[in-house]
Amino acid sequence: MERSEDGRLVERLFMEYYESLLYYAGLLLSNPDLAQDAVQAAFEAAYRKASSLRESPSPAGWLYAAVKNEIRHIRRAQARFAALEENAAAEDMGLDVETLYAGTVSREDLALLKQVYCEGRTYQEMADALGISLDACKKRIQRAKQRFAERYEP
Repeated sequence: MERSEDGRLVERLFMEYYESLLYYAGLLLSNPDLAQDAVQAAFEAAYRKASSLRESPSPAGWLYAAVKNEIRHIRRAQARFAALEENAAAEDMGLDVETLYAGTVSREDLALLKQVYCEGRTYQEMADALGISLDACKKRIQRAKQRFAERYEP
């Protein structure tokens, strides 16, 4: 199957800038897995918005801006999870965060999200703790984030 011109452009930029973008994201995020997620999401955006990328006077600048936007999304998610914990603690009804948000994601998945986003644990650490593969852990986190976002993001 022949790649499109857009696919070749994104692939070339990936080969040229991936490591430097990952380094940049790693400086701004304390978790290397979240840094990798930010860079991967930026390249997904680059592929989806290839015409905008192609028209940019600085494709590298476009990619750095995309990574910066993804980092903002990650930080908002971290703040949301921290706020959930605080809201649960502030409730005078004796409910914990797992009880308050039951039905959105399982208790186990909420604990997994909290450990990654609030406590800075890596995907590999969580996979090892759960006795599952790294890929299975990543997929579980992705699905939990999606379910959570569907309910709590505007």
